[in-house]
Amino acid sequence: ALTNPRFEQVGKKFEQRLQKLRKMYEELKVVFMTHAPPHNTKLDAIHGSHAGCKTLRKFIENLQPDLMICGHLHENEGKEDAVGETKLINPGWHGRFFDL
Repeated sequence: ALTNPRFEQVGKKFEQRLQKLRKMYEELKVVFMTHAPPHNTKLDAIHGSHAGCKTLRKFIENLQPDLMICGHLHENEGKEDAVGETKLINPGWHGRFFDL
């Protein structure tokens, strides 16, 4: 499902909208929340490989939201990582509180 080309199309439109908002509101804190984790992080590592979304990874690298919250891989609940300045968190079923 994550290899479906429609994910990239939607991602590009979303990226354009977010870039426009960032220019309008420079002080804006951006929290990006998805079901799937980005590719090649501690949050998508499972059984010796990475199962995350490459489109999400590119999006984060390009726009650097302040925080990304994702799930999907229950084995990685509670794990944290970073892509550039973006903090990545899988809060798991317990949930988490965040300070921005």
